[in-house]
Amino acid sequence: MENTAQDIFSRIDASNLPVLPRVLLDLLTALKQPDTGLKELTNIISQDASLSAKILSVANSSFYRQFGGFTDLNRVINVLGLNTVKTIAITRSVQQFFSEFTQHQQPVLEIIWFKSLTCAHLAKKIAELTSYPSTDEAYLTGLLHRIGQLALLESFSESYSAVFFQELGIVSESATSDRLSWDIDHAEVGGLLADSWHLHSFIADAIRYQNATSQFVQSSASLVKLINLASLLGNPAPDNWHFVLEQANQLYGFNQSVIEDIVEQTAKQVEQSIAQLDMDFTDIADILNPEQTHRRQKINQALGGSLKEIMLASVINGHMLDSAPALSKWASTLKEALSVLFGFHASAVFIYQEQNRCLQGLSGEYEWQALWSTISIQTDSNLSLLAKTFNTQRMLHSFNSNKNEPDTLVDRQICKLLNSEGMLVVPILLENRVLAVLTIGTSAKDALLFKSKAGLLKLFANEAARSMQRLLFHAQEQTSLKDSIEASYQLHAKKLIHEINNPLTIISNYLYLLSIRLGKNGADELNIIQSEIERVSQIVMRLSDMPETSDSDEKDRINVNSVIQDLSQIFQLGILKNLAITCTLELDPQLPVVRNHTGKFKQVLTNLIKNAAEAMPQGGSIKISSNSQFYLGKQCYVEIVIADTGPGLPQHVLDHLFTPVSSTKGLHNSGLGLAICKNLMDEMEGLISCNSSLSGTTFRILPRDDINHE
Repeated sequence: MENTAQDIFSRIDASNLPVLPRVLLDLLTALKQPDTGLKELTNIISQDASLSAKILSVANSSFYRQFGGFTDLNRVINVLGLNTVKTIAITRSVQQFFSEFTQHQQPVLEIIWFKSLTCAHLAKKIAELTSYPSTDEAYLTGLLHRIGQLALLESFSESYSAVFFQELGIVSESATSDRLSWDIDHAEVGGLLADSWHLHSFIADAIRYQNATSQFVQSSASLVKLINLASLLGNPAPDNWHFVLEQANQLYGFNQSVIEDIVEQTAKQVEQSIAQLDMDFTDIADILNPEQTHRRQKINQALGGSLKEIMLASVINGHMLDSAPALSKWASTLKEALSVLFGFHASAVFIYQEQNRCLQGLSGEYEWQALWSTISIQTDSNLSLLAKTFNTQRMLHSFNSNKNEPDTLVDRQICKLLNSEGMLVVPILLENRVLAVLTIGTSAKDALLFKSKAGLLKLFANEAARSMQRLLFHAQEQTSLKDSIEASYQLHAKKLIHEINNPLTIISNYLYLLSIRLGKNGADELNIIQSEIERVSQIVMRLSDMPETSDSDEKDRINVNSVIQDLSQIFQLGILKNLAITCTLELDPQLPVVRNHTGKFKQVLTNLIKNAAEAMPQGGSIKISSNSQFYLGKQCYVEIVIADTGPGLPQHVLDHLFTPVSSTKGLHNSGLGLAICKNLMDEMEGLISCNSSLSGTTFRILPRDDINHE
């Protein structure tokens, strides 16, 4: 039975297409230089169809689709970034160096490369002459026009090499395959491959119809016509030049002089590229010269030496697992690396929880990924492929049996979340201990390719395990450091408490003696002062606790109006009187008793009144008002407003109002007051806001908890 393009395509590993070894060597050499930029990498990658295809497919995968579709290598490489390009280049080098791609297939690869590069330059030149809007897209499509031949060469290396030489009219030693079994155009295979990238472009059609007649493509998209002519100019039959000129005239109206000029300029550009790569050939006959064998051996040896210097493990470790701050971020970068390195665009991570003896799904960074955390699989049974992988410590996939779907409900649910018909499960092992498992969405076609990727996947999983161990160790170190800091803080705080309490005790004693001397005269004022000193003492005592544990959950019954009146009286006897500032109160008599933290509430009010006073050194007025019911949506708050007639706050202060910054009130102010107010209001489950202009500043605070109308 004859092969169809779809049948052949189903057996092709599109992520593993062969790259010209010389291009790989130049790329690795460039990547070892610390000052290599994306422009230099683009120049190298744009000389090879396979690398360009790999970069293009990654950039148009689901991981990068948020940036839009790409058909321009410059944009593609800028979006992917240096680390991703480096990972692709080195991984591709490792795969090819250790593959079964032998030296006698390299001449085929070089001929395909030569013709692809020629077509790319021809396409770019035609695009310039016809004012095609994207000459880079034209170049890239020309470079990719024989991508189908690369796919066939990779997957059917021996048999396709013979067919390839037959098509060139060259008798090869291996030319023994059945010609009928390859009765399929490589352009159709290349078109299917380009379709799989889901490009917003006519690149796939341009590849598919490169050999069509001018009448067939005459009314098609510009890119299709352009590549059709470029392919014809790059591969003319020796006795058919008249036909080439006729096609060029029908498609674009080019005469013989224009065509000869395009071909001549292209030949010079291709010769320059060959010279840059130190490859001593100018045509196909030179490529097939037996003397080229020594050159190829030298390049392969150099490529192997370069790979020894740049270990794959360090690349994976450096790109995808670089100081991930949390397991969720670690899992996210792990999944991105699977997409870049292997083309696995759907995956999830299950962490082993020893205390529960289960594999727990790890949520991702996006809301829709939260479902993973709802899946927990017990490891003491083999009711799931994940549990089997955990217990056997082996890679397994759901196509190991003849069944068409996973065995258990949970496995079916995992496949549904992965949007795939099956899955591959990879253990993340460290010293024969499973830390986690990777689940990768796959198809039956992918299952045929697992064997070729198993070694690299195992290496990948080993590096993932090491990075996970480092992450957990770092978290443990941070916990120990936090405990150490807390102990040091508490020791220092206790010393401060002791030093502060001494003068507070003396002041309190003198107030007691003063109250005896004054009797009833001034008793109210002294009681307020005594109350505030006790509050200061309570605040100081809380210094011994770390910030996140310093606040008691117990709440007081606060008479808000009484607190405002007491604080107003204290300030009017002190700073307000000295600065000639008047203070008026407009308090709502219906204000309810509020359950909240009295100390925090007083501290917020004190800071805001003090700030208002200090903003008016030449005098002014402050108005404090309260409102019993202030609604934000359905939520009811008590409202307190502190408004002053000062000069207002400058814009740079308003931009960072509740952030600790340098104060505008002089060298002796730290700028912490408003930041403290904001933190206290957050702890009280309340709100604070500010409006400021040249006529004054108004702060509104909305303390809120259990409001009891009494």
